[in-house]
Amino acid sequence: MILCTSNLEEAIDEAFLDRADLKLYVGNPGPRARYDILSSCIQELGRVGLITDATRLAATAHAPPAGAGAAGASAEGAAVARAQADAELMAVCELAHDRSGRQLRKVPFMAFAMHIKQGPCSLSTFLQALRSYLTNAGASSQAIKPEVRGSQSMQE
Repeated sequence: MILCTSNLEEAIDEAFLDRADLKLYVGNPGPRARYDILSSCIQELGRVGLITDATRLAATAHAPPAGAGAAGASAEGAAVARAQADAELMAVCELAHDRSGRQLRKVPFMAFAMHIKQGPCSLSTFLQALRSYLTNAGASSQAIKPEVRGSQSMQE
């Protein structure tokens, strides 16, 4: 059994593809997977103290809000804050629909470096930085293409 992967589908030789018994296309992560990837990166930034209230996010997209079923105004307020943070992150995930899983793992760290510059910050501030990165600097970095040098030999 041989497994091959490529993100340059148009560059794969047609004769090679004809010999493959099974060809599968695996696209970019869907909304839930994007949420889980970004959430885990945010949790890590919180663990190291760069985001002060990263625990406001659910551990995964499938986790119930904290305080669900708990009594008291503070538990209800925490559940509302968590639901709001989760909704904000889901909105950010929509901006990242064209990113691979590998690219998504880099986004939170790049957003922090380019838009926060100094830490720590709140989760709300960080989600704004993510949004800004994905709509501005992150979009332009996706457009960078390798330089084509014609038919010059690399041995020159």
